[in-house]
Amino acid sequence: MLLLTIVASFQAGFAQQQTVDLPYIRISTDDISTNGIKTGRKGGGVVTLYTVGGYLKIYMTDTSGKTSYWVNSRPFHQEVDREANQSATSAYGSLYLDPGRQLTIDINETKSGAFLAKYIVKRPRLIPEVAFYHQDRDSVNAFYNLRQRNDRVEKLSMAPGTLDLKAIQTPETKGMEVQYFLVNDRTKEQQSATSTTGFATLDLEPNAVYRLSAYYTDQNESMVYAYLFVKPYWYKSTVAYINYALVIIGLIFFAVVRSFKLRIRSSQKENKQLEQSAIRLRSQLNPHFTFNALSSVQGLMNTGRIEEANTYLEEFGSLLRKTLVKSNEVFNSLDQELEMMRAYIRLEALRFNFKWEIQVSGDIDRSGIEIPTLILQPLIENAIKHGLSSLGDEGQLLVSCVGTDEKDTFAILIKDNGTWIERETGYGLSLTADLIKAVNELKTDGRISLQVLKTTGTTVILTFHNWMNN
Repeated sequence: MLLLTIVASFQAGFAQQQTVDLPYIRISTDDISTNGIKTGRKGGGVVTLYTVGGYLKIYMTDTSGKTSYWVNSRPFHQEVDREANQSATSAYGSLYLDPGRQLTIDINETKSGAFLAKYIVKRPRLIPEVAFYHQDRDSVNAFYNLRQRNDRVEKLSMAPGTLDLKAIQTPETKGMEVQYFLVNDRTKEQQSATSTTGFATLDLEPNAVYRLSAYYTDQNESMVYAYLFVKPYWYKSTVAYINYALVIIGLIFFAVVRSFKLRIRSSQKENKQLEQSAIRLRSQLNPHFTFNALSSVQGLMNTGRIEEANTYLEEFGSLLRKTLVKSNEVFNSLDQELEMMRAYIRLEALRFNFKWEIQVSGDIDRSGIEIPTLILQPLIENAIKHGLSSLGDEGQLLVSCVGTDEKDTFAILIKDNGTWIERETGYGLSLTADLIKAVNELKTDGRISLQVLKTTGTTVILTFHNWMNN
């Protein structure tokens, strides 16, 4: 659109006009607009014209051949000399004027070169100012005005929902159409409209980025644009998702902790039951052990060995106190258990007069390894009762603790040189088997096995699998 006025006067709005007739020339364009053009004094003066659009054509209207004109404009400079016989409709050609630039047309007499007239065509840069209105709030007052600031791209943050855009009109731009484009950066979905007022209500999706651009349709080179960062709904925001994650993690953590507590409680309850079972089995061994000891005292007294019987009772009392100290404990250290067995074997050796020895391999940590309390006593008792009781001073008993080829495993061997005449294992061995079963259920990371070998004498092997570091 082309606006013509004297010396940069911008008093009028724009109206549709395609041709402007001036002395000597006619300026034509597809979308020229003017209102109240004054050409100044005939034969002289300067006339300034303003155009919004950039395309224009210049026609020579003086066909007498007495005039010529020069067109001066960056980036071009061109002279046109029209002969008198040229048609008034012949044009200088199509020109394009960039925003912010001007075109100077000098009219001179052909022969003398005298100045006749001068026209300056200017194309001001017009950039729309866009106002933002909330549709779901006060739609009278804009919450933001978007205007071009030194070619800077505006970045705006706003809530999702509906939005109105309106171009702010000035006296110079009244009635001019504005082209709007709103593009979703993620989906590339585009909303557009051409209007002298503004968009219809726009829907802004949550958690999206839009690129807004706006320009006057007659000057699409001069554009204002901005990025609109639409926030997600509060329940879909990053903070909300973090809170959701924390709540879920908290619930999972609570459930896992509760599950572990229940498992630990159940395991503790089960372990307690197994411990009680093991202690109950051992408590059944204690009366058996006591009964056998009293039988030994009775045997000594019946044979007239009163002094030895008194010594036996004294040693037995000391041994009984040690076993009572461990009465409520399932496990006992290996060195303490062997010490009690030494006391017990000494008592039995007083009665049956056999030779005995306890050996411990150097790679066995006697104080660091724990074994079930009194697990060895029934096995040693059976070796003495069934293998050595009839041999007298020819009887030999060896208790040895040795390592094995299996990792973290050791064995306790109880070996005698007698011959077990009785085939029955006896009540003590039966209780020992039950105790081993209970301990294997209680100690899941280790296992005890029992083996009896009868070759030259009898050897009982008690193997503690995966036991030394557990």
